[in-house]
Amino acid sequence: MHNNKSEQTTIFSKIKVFFEITLILLAIGMVSIVLFQIIARLGGFSVRWSEEFARFLSIWTTFLSVPLLLLSGRLITIDFFLSKITPRIKPLVKIIHLFLIFCACLVLIWVGFAQIEATWNQTSPGLLWPMGLFTLPIVISGILCIFVLPSSLKKDLLKNDNSLKSDEGRFL
Repeated sequence: MHNNKSEQTTIFSKIKVFFEITLILLAIGMVSIVLFQIIARLGGFSVRWSEEFARFLSIWTTFLSVPLLLLSGRLITIDFFLSKITPRIKPLVKIIHLFLIFCACLVLIWVGFAQIEATWNQTSPGLLWPMGLFTLPIVISGILCIFVLPSSLKKDLLKNDNSLKSDEGRFL
């Protein structure tokens, strides 16, 4: 049984590293494309697809970062009410909170699939790519969030009461 926990930790560690590297590469891509567009405009010409491609990468970066943040417990939350309730009720509130996240992910997947289906045959003006590619990260993010929710639930329930206090100097 101990080996199974170790394997699961290793799998999540590998997934986390993969996403961190992917997000870094997407950010580098966005910066490179925007810098290319700036240099091109200084040179007297404009590349029509560059702004759209930077926006495309931004959308993917935003939605792919959510499962990573959820897995690492760094997703932005408001814990004012959680800090005011009794310690006995906190685990139940955390479970309800993660259940609501699960429901929101299901809605995102459902609406995302509908949006992809509705826009797949439309092309973007600059890249001439299917517009469904711009909404695909919503579905992927929802699926990945559902995948990491059990690990997040486990971490939340194992946290001690001190973790609810403010973390001064912590980068959110």
